[in-house]
Amino acid sequence: MKENHFLSFFVYDIITTQAMSNTISIIEIIIVELAEFSVKFAFS
Repeated sequence: MKENHFLSFFVYDIITTQAMSNTISIIEIIIVELAEFSVKFAFS
């Protein structure tokens, strides 16, 4: 997997695969929370 992504292949030389996975997961959670927050106030 890590060789296939053209934007992040260089990151795996710096940090571990698990750390990169955790970082991506945190970013995804933040995006979902922001989307829920914006929808909540758009319809209130």
